[in-house]
Parts: sequence; C-alpha cells; structure tokens
Amino acid sequence: MAQGVERVNSKDMKILFICPEDLKGERRGGVSTSTLILAKHLAKLGNEVYVLSRGDENSFFRQSNYQVYIISDFEFKKNIFLKILCKVLDRGLKKFFPEFVGRIYWALYVFFFVKEKGPFDIIESPEWCNNALFISLFTKSKVVVKLHRGWYCYLKDNDLPISIDEWLICLLEFLSIIFATALTSPSEFMFNYYKPLITIFKKIRKNENIKVIPYGVEIETTRKFKLKYTSKNRYLLSVGRIEKAKGSFTLIKSFEQVIKRYKNIKLILIGEDTQMFVKKKLVNYKEYLKSYIYKNHLEEGILLLPKKTSTQLREYYKNCLFFIAPSVGTENFPMVLLEAVSYNKAVIGSNTGGIPEIIRHKANGLLFSPNNTRDLVRIIELLLGNDKLRLEFEQYNARYKKRFDIRKIALQTASFYNKVSKN
Repeated sequence: MAQGVERVNSKDMKILFICPEDLKGERRGGVSTSTLILAKHLAKLGNEVYVLSRGDENSFFRQSNYQVYIISDFEFKKNIFLKILCKVLDRGLKKFFPEFVGRIYWALYVFFFVKEKGPFDIIESPEWCNNALFISLFTKSKVVVKLHRGWYCYLKDNDLPISIDEWLICLLEFLSIIFATALTSPSEFMFNYYKPLITIFKKIRKNENIKVIPYGVEIETTRKFKLKYTSKNRYLLSVGRIEKAKGSFTLIKSFEQVIKRYKNIKLILIGEDTQMFVKKKLVNYKEYLKSYIYKNHLEEGILLLPKKTSTQLREYYKNCLFFIAPSVGTENFPMVLLEAVSYNKAVIGSNTGGIPEIIRHKANGLLFSPNNTRDLVRIIELLLGNDKLRLEFEQYNARYKKRFDIRKIALQTASFYNKVSKN
C-alpha cells in the first residue's frame, strides 16, 4: 500500500498549504492568517503539514510545528526545463502581460515543488488559487481550493479598470476552481457567489466535495469580557487594508458626524496602504484619506496607522470600545471581525458578503446598510449611548466565539480532507 494511503487510513495526512502572500512581516492578510493558524493546529492533530510561501521565513514559522518552504529562484535553477521556459516567458509575454506571467511563474514553481517533495494527500490553495492549476491538470494530487474574494472581485469592488492582463489572471483563477478536486468556503455567501461557475464542473458536485468551513481563531480561555474603560481607551477600531471596498472613507465621513456629539471618542484605522483611482487619478489611498482628515480638521479624532503585528494588534483589540467593519461589495468572511469577536468585543458591520454570517444583528452586534453614512452614524451613536447594550453584546460574544475555536475548525477540516482523500 502506498505511503500516502496509509497516512489517510491512520487519519494522519501529508498536507501542503500554499500561502497566497509574501510573508515578510508577522502581520498578514486575513486569508494567510487563517491558513497559518489552521496549518499549526492540523499539525498538532498529528498530520505532516507543509507551508509553501513566496516570502521570507519569520518568527511565526519558527514558533510553529510544521515545515516551511520558501519559493525562491535558486531552488529551481537546476531544473533546465523551467529555466528555459522562464526565459521564453520573459522575452515574450512578460512585456505585455507582467501580472499574468507572474502568476504562471508561481504556478510552475508550485508544480515542481510538489513533484519534488510529494506526493501529498491534500494540497490546499487559498486565495491565489491559480497556483494549483498545473497540479490539478498534470498530477493526481487532491487539490482543495478555498473560495475567496478573487482578483475580479477586488478590481470590481474598488472601481479599478480591468486590463487584458488582469482578465487573463481572472481566467486562471476561474479555471483553478473548475478543475479542483474539492472546494471549501469560509462563508455561504462566497459559495453562492461562485455557484454558477461550480456547477459547470459536475464532478465536484457529484462527489459532494464542497463544504463551508468558517475561519477559526485561537481562543484564550483567560480572556475576560468585562473591561474598565478609561479616557485612554475610549476609541473605536477598524482593521484592514485601506481601500475603497473596505469602506474606509464611509467610516471616516460617518465619524466626522459622530464626534460633533461625542467629542471625547477617537477612531483608529489600522492597515496597509493601497492605490485607488480617485477622480480618475491613481493615488495612494491612505494619503488621500489623510488629506481629507486634515482638510476637515479631524486629525485629533481620527488616526490612520500602518499595519501592525499580531502581537501589537492584541492591545488595540483589547482596549477598544467596539469594532467596526464597514466593507462594501463581495467581502468574504473578515478575519479581523472574528478576531474582534474573540476579544468579546461588540461589533458593527455592513450588511454585505459574509459579514452577516459573523454578526447576529442585535445579539452580538449591529448591521448597517453598506456605504450608507447616515445609517452608520445612527448605529455608532446607538452603541456609544447605550453601555448596557454594548455589555450585552460583549457577554454574548464571550460564549459565541467558541463557535470559531480553531481546535473545532481544525477537526472539521481534517474530517473533510480525509473524505476528499478517500474518494
């Protein structure tokens, strides 16, 4: 019997996670954060877990109990075929379609890595799902693609133009979904969004290799849900990329109205900058928002901070009054919202995407109409003016967060992976 089959039968699998981002710092995007936490806990269950990244190793990896491999050019120089192919792509397509060629490189690197280090019982490819396309097409590996807010959604949600280069990237992502062995999604919303595409490939549906598994968070049993608020921690918090689709400008405009009534409250937005089109001009969006803040004399009440490490973010979560996720468009299942819930915080979110699958309206938080400044002002002031309601939400989240305990999520994931491996 093959070694891979023996591992499956003993419930110990050899699993490869392909991480979608450069991991040059401790703080990553939500998809990568959830992937690395899941990898760590699947390794704790006795599985042999590998993580493949395009970035650099950091302290998060060194503290974890799985093996990490970093994609870099020198690992593949000895492969003559890959070396020739890369030269052809460089001299031909790269000049016209640089992003598309970059994705092809990534998929090729992953393919040769799997050929060298495999076989794997399960290969999960989140977000940048086209990186597993060649594995699905040219190997017998079981590829699980995690559905996400893909490149097309990102461009559309942020009103960014779609070039031929970017359409080719979207095509790669769609093909990866179609040819995957199985699919998972952290939200029902994202599964339904891709449902017309999924039904094209009946094999996935026939084998029932589709499952909605939410992201998980590490729950600290010692976290208390009651906090004595002081003048130093009377602030509202929002974490995530500073972009149009995350609703950053809507939140700032809403808070501009709120501080007219609540002058001792601050708003803190934490996240990395992006480039957005404003009045047909491509600008650094964080700088654009800062100019609005200074122009309207809001700098004492609104702070725009760079992205933080996971350790640094703990203090911001712990000490905020409550958390706000003002996204628009096809938001999936915000990891930052789950993290706020794990700190027992009352939460506010826009009624879009997978956010209503985390926020139970009037139970653990409040929902508002997306991109609706007036509605968001009303909701924020309701929570600021009602300490009893906020405490009720915090008490609810002290119990509700256990639903997303990564230990439970890891067991659900392992069970699904075993099923996919045996089909």
